[in-house]
Amino acid sequence: MENRRTKERGEQMKKKVKSWAIVVEWEHEDGTWNTETITDVDSMTANAVDEFLTEYENYYEPLPQKIVDDSNDDSNKEKMLQKIADRNGF
Repeated sequence: MENRRTKERGEQMKKKVKSWAIVVEWEHEDGTWNTETITDVDSMTANAVDEFLTEYENYYEPLPQKIVDDSNDDSNKEKMLQKIADRNGF
């Protein structure tokens, strides 16, 4: 059976965000914790997240591994995330 994600070895399909939510991990004073998924946000937050995810999709468009392999280098990712956060006032 052919893998839906690849037609030929090394070929990758572009990812596209279908939906998103904010996941928060809460830690309580007694040391317990729980997670909460937030899907209802104000338009300013939604616009900032949409813009971030659009840039993230474009920045991390898959390239053939033989040309670029930065999987062990998070410095570019961190710089890109900081640039977006700075621009949006976070």
